[in-house]
Amino acid sequence: MLTNRYDIARTGANPNETILNTTNVNAMSFGFLFSASVTGRVYGQPLYVPGLTIGNALHNVVYVATEHNVVYAFDADDGTSLWSTTLEPPIILGTGAVYNPGCADMGSGAATYEVGITSTPVIDLNAGLIYVVAKTTGMHMLHALSLTTGADVPTPTVVGPAGFNSNIHLNRPGLLLLNGIVYIAFGSHCDNGAFNGWIFGHDATTLALQSTYSTTPSGSDGAIWQGGVGLSSDGTALWFSVANGTQGGPNMGMSVVKATLSGNTLVNTLSLQEVADGDNDLSAGVVLAGNQALSGGKSGYVILLNTADASQAQLVEAGGEVHNVATWNGGAAGQLAYTWGSGSQLTAWQLTGGMLVNEVTNTEQSPGHPGGMITISSNGTTPGSGVLWALIPLSGDAWHSTAPGALYAFDASDISKHSLWNSTLDATDFGTYAKFSPPTVANGKVYAATFSGQIMVYGLK
Repeated sequence: MLTNRYDIARTGANPNETILNTTNVNAMSFGFLFSASVTGRVYGQPLYVPGLTIGNALHNVVYVATEHNVVYAFDADDGTSLWSTTLEPPIILGTGAVYNPGCADMGSGAATYEVGITSTPVIDLNAGLIYVVAKTTGMHMLHALSLTTGADVPTPTVVGPAGFNSNIHLNRPGLLLLNGIVYIAFGSHCDNGAFNGWIFGHDATTLALQSTYSTTPSGSDGAIWQGGVGLSSDGTALWFSVANGTQGGPNMGMSVVKATLSGNTLVNTLSLQEVADGDNDLSAGVVLAGNQALSGGKSGYVILLNTADASQAQLVEAGGEVHNVATWNGGAAGQLAYTWGSGSQLTAWQLTGGMLVNEVTNTEQSPGHPGGMITISSNGTTPGSGVLWALIPLSGDAWHSTAPGALYAFDASDISKHSLWNSTLDATDFGTYAKFSPPTVANGKVYAATFSGQIMVYGLK
C-alpha cells in the first residue's frame, strides 16, 4: 500500500487481502490488537510495505506522518518503533501567530495550532524512498526519506517557485508519483487570503521543480483539497476536482479536470464544469473506473462522467456532503461504487451500462461531518471476501471540533446488512476521529489513524 487509496486511480480498494473476510470479521474472532504512539495529529492515510530489512531483521512496516512534522516507521505486526524522523518545525497558525486563517478547522477551535504534514505521503519501492511534504513557517519542504533509516537521501527542497505564498496555502491531497515526477496539489486554509489552486511537479530523483499549474490563472480561489484524496491518473494524464472559484476561459473553478504534461507544462485537456452555488466545493477527488470517472462534493451529489470527453453521464443524490467515493469489482455483485456522506447513510450503487443503478443503503449510522472514510478489502472477486471498512465520527462532528471515532466493517457485496463488526463492541476506546483519514487494510490487519496520539491496529485475535 504505497499511495493514498491504494492506487493512482484512487479506488479505495485493496483486492489482495487474503486473510480477512466476511466470515472471520466478527466480535468473536476480530478486534483490537495494539496501538502505536505518535506525536501530532494524523490526517494522511497510513502506508504499508512488507518484507523490509531494517536493523538486520525482516519487518512488515507501516508508515505514518503527523502534523508535528514527524514521520514514523513501525513494525506492522507488533507496533515496535523502527525509526522516526523529525523534520522542520511545523508552522503555528491562529490568533497572534505568523498567519491567522480566521477559522480553526485544523486546531478544532484552539486559539493557535500546528500544521506540518497533512497529505498522505507516497512511496517509491524501487528507489526505497518515501516522499513527504512538511509545512513550516514560510515554506513547504519536499523530503525523500529512506524507507529503512528515515534519513533524507537527496537534499530536501522548497516546494513551488519563488514567490509562492506558502503560509496561506495547504497541501491537502495525497501526493502522486507518476513517471518520475512527484505531484503536489494545494488549496487554502479556510478559503482565506489571496489563494489559488496549484499543482507543482518535482523531479523524484533530484527534487527540482519541473512544472507549475494554476486552476485559476486569471482569477482566484479554485482550491484543490479533495478531502485528502490524492490526485488521480490513468498512467499519463492527471485528474482532479477543483473547489469553488473563478470560472470562464482558463479558470477551472468547480470543475473535474484532466490535465496532461506538455514539455514541462501541465495543460487542461478536458474538463467538466459544474454550476457554482456558494461554498458547494467539489471535494471528493476523482475516482477512475475504466472509461468513466466519479466525483462528488458538498452539494451531496455523485457525478459520473465519461473520461473520453468529460461529458456528464449522470448526477446522483447521495445525501450529505460527499468527501470520498470508493469503487470495487464485486464479482457476481458487479462493479460497485460507495459513498457515506455527512449526516447521511452508507450507500452503494452498481456501475453498469454506463450508469449508477440499484441504489442500496444502510441505516445503522448517520455520522456527522465529514461522514465515513471508506476502504474495501477483498481476495479478488472471491465470494465472501469483500469487506467495506469505514472510519466515522461516532457522535457530534469533526468540522470545527473533534469527535470520538469508530471503525465499522460491512459486507461489501451487500451493505444493507447490519455491520459485521464495529469498534464499539471492543473494550478498548478507539480515541478521537482523524478527519478525512481512511483506514488501511493489509495482510490481515486494519490500521486506523486518530487525533489521540496513536495508530490503532485491529485484526484476528
